[in-house]
Amino acid sequence: MKEDLIIKYLVGEAEPHEIIMMDDWRKSDPENERQFQSFKTIWDESIHVKNEEEFNTDKAWQKIKHQLNEKPATKVISFKRQWLVAASVVVILSIVGLIYQSQKQGLYVSAFYTSEKDIQKINLEDGSKVTLNNGSFRFSQSKFSNKRIVKLDSGKAFFNVAANKNKPFIISTHDVSITVVGTSFEVESQYNFTSVKVIEGTVIFTTPVGKQTLTAGMGALYDQNKSTLSALNIKTSNELSYHTGTLQFNNQRLEDVISDLNKFQNHYEIIIENADIKDCLLTSTFKNEKLEDIIQVITATLQFSYQKDEDNHTIIIKGNHCK
Repeated sequence: MKEDLIIKYLVGEAEPHEIIMMDDWRKSDPENERQFQSFKTIWDESIHVKNEEEFNTDKAWQKIKHQLNEKPATKVISFKRQWLVAASVVVILSIVGLIYQSQKQGLYVSAFYTSEKDIQKINLEDGSKVTLNNGSFRFSQSKFSNKRIVKLDSGKAFFNVAANKNKPFIISTHDVSITVVGTSFEVESQYNFTSVKVIEGTVIFTTPVGKQTLTAGMGALYDQNKSTLSALNIKTSNELSYHTGTLQFNNQRLEDVISDLNKFQNHYEIIIENADIKDCLLTSTFKNEKLEDIIQVITATLQFSYQKDEDNHTIIIKGNHCK
């Protein structure tokens, strides 16, 4: 977790979605909570610092790094209180300095996160629009005075980019970049791959192993582990349902319908109880409807029933055979 977000959280300046992101991160792993509490301890100590004497932060930080990098002895040696306070001041000043330099140089100055259950729509200052899918970590935008540059550390986002031939729009993720003028497309970035799917317009997908120009209906996948760049098919319109809010099924198997619903939301896991009904066919369209309303329509159409388990966050579709 980035230190600037932790600080915003500690001082009560975090946005609602950032609070959710932080809470989810702390709950996801005991080690995350331990790191948070360690940072909080340093932060709390810094509040009580009264000594305002100027000091060389670079020199002080080097001393602290030297202490931290020393091999541990056979017994635990505690830092003195003043070292803990000095370390906290240096860390905080370093973070503030980085934020200031980023703003001064026009680098990444605003960041967005989504929890595992949230989708966020972002309006950029140039008129471009971004839909950040659930479970995305740190989407950052730069000041657009000279360049239009955004960064996606991890997750999935749909971009509808405002046209500006004089300022190409660049998405940076890991060691890959996507360059456009004005178009709509999806980018997914994970630790071992990056993919692009183009809905309209033209996208230049640049990777360490080559470059591809993609047009509407085309996609590409860069596999970091294999160092390969390959074509990627856009299978259904429902792949972009987190952006469009629309789910469309045309004579589709119930198993595929449920698969799309589970990708569309993370609030409940939807399960088909009887394998005999997986091949039942459904034709229906849903636009910005609540999950339970969708389930009610599906089960009524196919003459099935369902059971909702709030404790386990599951919805079970029940039926004996296709009607």
